[in-house]
Amino acid sequence: METRFFFRLIQGVRGKCSGWSAGSSLLWAIGALVVMGVVGAGLALMTPATMQSKLQQEAGMKAYYNANAGLNFIMSMNEVAELNNMSFTNYISLMGGGSSIAYNIDSDEYFTYRLGNIVTNGVNGNYQITNLTGTVANSAGGAAYSYAIYGGGKGSSRILNYVPVGAGGTSTPSGAAKYVFSGGDVTISASKETVVGSIYGRTSISLADNAVITGDLISNGNVSVGSKGSITGSICSDGTVSLTEDNVVTGTINSKSNVTMESRTTTGTITSGGNVTLNGSAQQINGDINAAGNVTIASSANVSGNIVATGSVTVSSSGSKISGNIYAGDVITIKSGITILGGLYSGNNTELQDSSISVGLDINAGKLANFTGWGGTYQKNVYAGTGVNMSGKTTVNGNVESGGAISITGYGSCVKGMAKSKGSITSCTGSSCGSGDCFIGTRLQNQASVTSPISPNSPSSYVACATEPVPNPPKNTKSTNGALSVAKNASKTFSAGTYYSSINVAGGATLKFDLSGGDITIFSTGDINLGNPTTIMVSADGTNYYSMTSVNTDLAKKVYMEANGNITLAWKANWFGTLFSRGTITFQGGNTFIGSYASQSGAAAVTSGSGYSMTYVPSNYAVANW
Repeated sequence: METRFFFRLIQGVRGKCSGWSAGSSLLWAIGALVVMGVVGAGLALMTPATMQSKLQQEAGMKAYYNANAGLNFIMSMNEVAELNNMSFTNYISLMGGGSSIAYNIDSDEYFTYRLGNIVTNGVNGNYQITNLTGTVANSAGGAAYSYAIYGGGKGSSRILNYVPVGAGGTSTPSGAAKYVFSGGDVTISASKETVVGSIYGRTSISLADNAVITGDLISNGNVSVGSKGSITGSICSDGTVSLTEDNVVTGTINSKSNVTMESRTTTGTITSGGNVTLNGSAQQINGDINAAGNVTIASSANVSGNIVATGSVTVSSSGSKISGNIYAGDVITIKSGITILGGLYSGNNTELQDSSISVGLDINAGKLANFTGWGGTYQKNVYAGTGVNMSGKTTVNGNVESGGAISITGYGSCVKGMAKSKGSITSCTGSSCGSGDCFIGTRLQNQASVTSPISPNSPSSYVACATEPVPNPPKNTKSTNGALSVAKNASKTFSAGTYYSSINVAGGATLKFDLSGGDITIFSTGDINLGNPTTIMVSADGTNYYSMTSVNTDLAKKVYMEANGNITLAWKANWFGTLFSRGTITFQGGNTFIGSYASQSGAAAVTSGSGYSMTYVPSNYAVANW
């Protein structure tokens, strides 16, 4: 790889920022190191010691790392451009303006990406990575090997927000300010909820049925998702992850403990510090499964990548298809009607049970390779550490080599190539495959040496989720205006710098936000309660007021309301802007929110109802003070 390539990228960004603050030089140096470091780290993983001996495995791994180098490149360029106050419009132009862009890593390796779903006001904005693929040329001259992180049926990335550092020195949203909804235990019990933005739960996240989340779920505890959910992003949990049936997760799942999925659930790569269990039927994994424990596929599943486990791997449901390899530190068990396009690598026994099993590449068993199923077909070679037993009718189109005896008792079994063993080998009467009790192409028993099985790979490790600092803005103790009560059918107009001992808004009341003079900050030393319904009207010019759903959502960054106590919004009490509670924050359902919402240390919950929606807009006050 030519590192000069990445200097040219940094220089290109620097050129577009010419004339900006001279103090940005250090930031550019840091940016260059970040970009080179992340890509260098990706390539550093591709050492000969970690490569498989087979070309297909090597090329596939290179393509995977090339794709991840592309992801690191985009994220680093985003951060460097933000730190140097490049406008969003210029940043998107620099990154290709929505066109498909290809960058070479080496002469025969590259990644391609496309940015899409771009929303901007010219300075700030957000976007998604709609396509990102790593590619490596085929040295044999055939089709290139590719690995897609996004696009090609794998969906788009989470929404990536772009907020450049402003003249006042504020940073991009960090901590809880990055999330649309955050707190201790975050619970959304309302069905059919729609959330545009990411959710952070310090203790747990629990979503009811039919959740639509355009963003990530990040929890320092457990994550559970009800049925028929859609997560356009990734899940990170420092506990367990549980998905009931009919869920779609377009990103990855990263969990410290167990991951359990029920019927008809789709996700990207799974990385677990515990066990991974797929139950029910029709599971789709668009990537790899990595487990520090065991992997159990008790349902019909389609895994587009590899399965890698420190413990055992069991695939027991007919109709399952594994497009990559299976690696297990312990036993591999494959039952009837399973198709594996790759190979098998076990540190212990490999058990091929029941009928109609197909394995496309080599089988490597650390100890015994037991073929008890009837009618299994194995396209390549079998290498076993201590012995091979074929008690079911078995066809091996390649060779069989064993550190112990090779026993063939399954009538009609066939080894088309060579059977080579340090021990004895069953004598067969067949003159060709399909004749006699069994057939062996070449029989070499009691040999001094045989090919040893390849040891299994280790799984990718779970990575601890972000632990965001508890937001702790300056605590307001003023109550200059006393208690605020807005009666039914009455209205109240707010401006900046308002202080109350408590806030109670009756159902049917209207709150008006005049943003013509700047940001509105509302503080309560006690609780805040909004009744059913609460209507929000917004004015940008101080004269004309419009429904909160009819104005530019970017205006929501100018409204902030904070309670030293609890915040409760009744059914259909809507809100425009950011809400922060030092106690609990509770929404009783049917609400429409545009902004962000956080509890300092208590629970954050939507308790009931349906039709709930939440759209993330970062808060000026939260960015500066959380």
